[in-house]
Amino acid sequence: MLLGDLRPAGENDPNLSRTDPRQSGTGASAPGVRSWPGCGPRLTITELAERVRLSVSPCHRRLRALEHSGAISGYRAHLDAHALGLTFEALVFVTMRAADRDTVDAFEAAVAAVPHVLQAQRLFGDPNYLLRVITHDLPAFQRLYDDRLATLPGVQRLSSTLVMKSVVENRPLPL
Repeated sequence: MLLGDLRPAGENDPNLSRTDPRQSGTGASAPGVRSWPGCGPRLTITELAERVRLSVSPCHRRLRALEHSGAISGYRAHLDAHALGLTFEALVFVTMRAADRDTVDAFEAAVAAVPHVLQAQRLFGDPNYLLRVITHDLPAFQRLYDDRLATLPGVQRLSSTLVMKSVVENRPLPL
């Protein structure tokens, strides 16, 4: 079941695919669901039901079914990195010395423990990994690079590029 399944049969509301259900509630003052960033304020379950042209009960059941099926795997607040002073972002490419299971497992466990690594992706070919990291400034990035990233298990080489600006981020899945 997908988010579009909240829609009644035959409906094709383009705004629905941009809805990010947060918490369920039943009234106008209850905690509700939140639209994707840039798409408006928090929605109550009643407002969501109106938006997808369902009554509250079926909308609530479908929302719960999406949660139970794993299609909605969790909820989070979208924090503004710049407002929190995290203004320096870089992409770090990692080439490993070896690709055996023990080395890969040790690297992945260690990189997962570095809080400034926002994303870590294993790639086919060279480099082996792409890390998206964020820090307060260039000196903080240099310390992270030298003291943490370069010392991760199995790392042969690091190279990085600085992010000039984010053009697309936190986009909802194309459902």
